[in-house]
Amino acid sequence: MRTNIHHSPNGIPPSVTSIGSGAFAGCLGIPQIVIPPGVLQIGSSAFSNCASLSNVTISPNVGDISDFAFQGCSGITSITIPANVQHLGIMAFRNCGSLASAYFMGASPYMEVSVFDNAAPEFTVYYFSGFSGFSSPLWRGYPAVGMGDKTLEKIWLIDHEQPHDSSLIADSDGDGVSLLLAYALGLDPRNNLSGSLPKPIIASGQIHLDFFAATPGVTYRVESSTNLNNWTTQGVTTSTLDANHLRASANRSGSSLYLRIAVSTGGP
Repeated sequence: MRTNIHHSPNGIPPSVTSIGSGAFAGCLGIPQIVIPPGVLQIGSSAFSNCASLSNVTISPNVGDISDFAFQGCSGITSITIPANVQHLGIMAFRNCGSLASAYFMGASPYMEVSVFDNAAPEFTVYYFSGFSGFSSPLWRGYPAVGMGDKTLEKIWLIDHEQPHDSSLIADSDGDGVSLLLAYALGLDPRNNLSGSLPKPIIASGQIHLDFFAATPGVTYRVESSTNLNNWTTQGVTTSTLDANHLRASANRSGSSLYLRIAVSTGGP
């Protein structure tokens, strides 16, 4: 029996541990799917010929992507293969004509034949340094590029469909928000973020700024200014709102006071 899953926000119930052979083969109207953490295996032809499927997130716990699992999914443009995957089955991503990139998060899994055949003309495999089984400029007959060391910043860029070597100080879509700021504040750079930055709260003679501050490796600093030219951390205090958010506060001593968030990271 074929199950319709596109009404579920995560696609597949979290209790599922395996997706059986042909489970969703040929299903139409599924634009995206999130494989939940409980799934350890994606069965043969599980999503084959799902022509509308364009966005696939595979759980890091998946160890086996079986034969023909995503064959003929012509809408997929990029796929991330988690580090735990040990086996890619025969023609697992064959005839995915829009597939331009496959990002491997760990060592090379055991590869059957024709896994990525008939992908997009520009199809390229990307892998991190220090993980065995890869080579460049060709790997298993496919163009391959090493991405250097595996860092949290590069993983975030890949997860958010940005080039792995993007400069974090870049504003890739011109919305006024750099990739670094989006990364630090837990925002999605695929969206227009011009209206998504934290907004000031004015109350009882103070100005407050609440913001996400839980990205590993990021240093957060809130500065104040009365003229938008000279900035200082003096007079700015921070307090914890919850496990992921901080509140910065400053007293309003004049007619104008501005707060800004400055972030930095040791990444690329």
